[in-house]
Amino acid sequence: MKFVMEHERMEFSEALRFLADKAGIVLEKQDPKLLTLKNKVLDVLKESLRFYQFHLSRGAGAQKYLRSRGLRDETIGFFSLGFAPLGWQNLYLFLKKQGFDDNAIEQSGMAIRSHLTGSASSPQVNQTRLYDRFRSRVIFPIFDNNQRVIGFSGRILPASDQSQDTEAKYINTPETVVYQKGRVLYGFSHTQNEIRAKEQAVLVEGNLDVLMGWQEGLKNIVAVSGTGLTEFQLKNLARSCKKLVLSFDMDKAGEQATDRSIGIASQLGFELSILPLPSDKDLADYAKDFPEKVSELLAQSKNVMQYYFDNISNSLDLSLLENKKKALAYLLPRIKLLKNPVEQNEWLTRLSSQIKVPERMIFEEFEKTESLLEAGFDGDDLANDVGSGMFMKTRQERLAEKIIGLAVRFPELGQKMKDFCDYFPFRFKGLARFLSESQNVTDDLDSGKQLPSALAELGENGLGYFYLLGDYELSFLPEKFSPENEMERSLFELKKTALRAKIFEYNLAIKEAEQSGNIQRSDMLLKEMSLMLSELKNFED
Repeated sequence: MKFVMEHERMEFSEALRFLADKAGIVLEKQDPKLLTLKNKVLDVLKESLRFYQFHLSRGAGAQKYLRSRGLRDETIGFFSLGFAPLGWQNLYLFLKKQGFDDNAIEQSGMAIRSHLTGSASSPQVNQTRLYDRFRSRVIFPIFDNNQRVIGFSGRILPASDQSQDTEAKYINTPETVVYQKGRVLYGFSHTQNEIRAKEQAVLVEGNLDVLMGWQEGLKNIVAVSGTGLTEFQLKNLARSCKKLVLSFDMDKAGEQATDRSIGIASQLGFELSILPLPSDKDLADYAKDFPEKVSELLAQSKNVMQYYFDNISNSLDLSLLENKKKALAYLLPRIKLLKNPVEQNEWLTRLSSQIKVPERMIFEEFEKTESLLEAGFDGDDLANDVGSGMFMKTRQERLAEKIIGLAVRFPELGQKMKDFCDYFPFRFKGLARFLSESQNVTDDLDSGKQLPSALAELGENGLGYFYLLGDYELSFLPEKFSPENEMERSLFELKKTALRAKIFEYNLAIKEAEQSGNIQRSDMLLKEMSLMLSELKNFED
């Protein structure tokens, strides 16, 4: 038992079922009738595969199609591909000759029951018959971990007599007593040993991606099986590896599938990367066109977050404010997918540097952001929410700009700022000191000389309303308006606002110190906050 658990990476209950199945033992909790049905269904599927393989060996059209996709005999044989001939009951009649009853054939998913209604000339009513599910299709068998065929996927043969407009390109076995699509990864039965040996799996979107990737050297490859990636599939995969390389189509649906897969996989502790393929090719096409390059792809795989960051930097001019918001809307919910806080912090710091936004603002917005798993995967909706309020100016910033506008428009008022410079937001502090000491800022502004970079960056639209007023416009202000009084009132409000913000920060720091047991730091912060509270009270009294 222990050997099976370690070698197959199974839990105890799974190992028990595995050994019991191998030995033909029925476990007590398993319904014997269900076990009998499962065994019958497995036998039907085994014979169906034999039927399909025989017809592939005789089907020139199917063989031609597989060759056109670049597949070689070795690959076709290794994955047991087959062909379902055109016709309504070819497989059904074959299975009946093998002694299977209608119930077993129907329960296996290999046949569909049709209902016939009677008429005046044909009075038979409520007649039914079974017809083949797969007709004129290339067949990809799906196996469980014990190499038993449990279902099929069928790709319609191009240029068949069936209408390409009405027939789905791919159809799959429905869920049965032996096949649940959310529990199986296509190809895993054949590649699990390579996945274990390399401790890494390449996860692709389609059957042909698996076949062509395997053929050209990616022996540790699997695909989702007729469904989106599920947590059960990943947990099964996690027994064999902790590294996952994703390669999905990069249309909108493919990108959403990638996001969803990354979200689930990251929560399970996988180390994730992206296979570098041209945007217009899937792995099957790439392997056909450049077979010699496929084995190099893994070495070039890109960390998933780096892939996301590159998407943004390659598609947006990040010097523009609107694009900074788009970058936040795209990246923050994806960084939130990461389970490790250290990784999150690293990528948030990179984001701050890349879009030139202070880390504090990035981290504050990140705390409010939901991950893609929580918010869903519609990027358009996310863009309307994430970062939408991040670049709105705070009251402290609006007051600072107003004061700066007054100091530029009325240079004699700059000296009033001397005792208030420390209450300006960080990016305005140097500018506030400059204006409090300057007597000729208007001349400097007009000449473009000796101006601090912060003032030059603000430009006219950021210098506050009063900077824009000329003598004529000033005459329309209320008679009681006084630039001096307005400056004093604004400085007073700036200090109150800054003190409240500082008290809020100290309150959070005190709680953090108390939670970590650092009583000394907590007491020190409490004393400093008490002084600020007293100062604020004096202002408000």
